[in-house]
Amino acid sequence: LLPPRRPKKLNLLLWASMNYGLLQTPYLLHAFTTFILSSCKSCSNRLSNVPALFTLTATLFIPLLTHGVGGVVFYGKKWTFYHPNKGGRIHVISQAVGWTLVSVGVLMQVANFFGGTEFGLLVHSGNFLGWVAEGALLYSLWDFREGGGG
Repeated sequence: LLPPRRPKKLNLLLWASMNYGLLQTPYLLHAFTTFILSSCKSCSNRLSNVPALFTLTATLFIPLLTHGVGGVVFYGKKWTFYHPNKGGRIHVISQAVGWTLVSVGVLMQVANFFGGTEFGLLVHSGNFLGWVAEGALLYSLWDFREGGGG
């Protein structure tokens, strides 16, 4: 088994910073809409679900960006979006953990969204799971071994 050909630390750090920054935008949107809603009562009904919907979208699509685009950026043509049991044992485990946490986080946020609560505990918990999942997926990018089995 070949040792991992790891991306440069600075490049991975910049990639991680960008993705974690994107994961913070729902909270900025929540703060902004809370400010708007406090000054505009007629806007209240129309904007109340915007932060929760944006958080759900970010939790789902940022890991897809990390996995798909990040893999291509760091590994080029050796990376495919779907590569079951390839990349080394640790890579496969961190992928499994990451995607499982993304799924649970998205389900929690969907439950919150359709449950009628505003920006509640389920959204925060789902977003936190999204952050942890992002870490697992970033680590899987770091530990990808070209030609390695699971």
